[in-house]
Amino acid sequence: MNNQMRETIYRKGFLDGLRCFAWWKDGVEFVGISGTRLRDAEAVCTTQWSYAPNGGGEKEETRNDLEQKQRITTAGVGLEEETS
Repeated sequence: MNNQMRETIYRKGFLDGLRCFAWWKDGVEFVGISGTRLRDAEAVCTTQWSYAPNGGGEKEETRNDLEQKQRITTAGVGLEEETS
């Protein structure tokens, strides 16, 4: 079994486990105690895997990489203040 297969199996198992602990209220499925909807939690997990070490991409992104992307994104819309 190669690493890609292991990663796929792990991710599927993680999402299956998340679904097992979901609870229902008024026809909506939630996870945890904070009132997060299951579909939102699944989306967050899937998105964040691409930033995790060895989790979804060939390049492991560091905190500095992510902060740089944020600065570029917010600078483009004029939201970032310069700190000098």
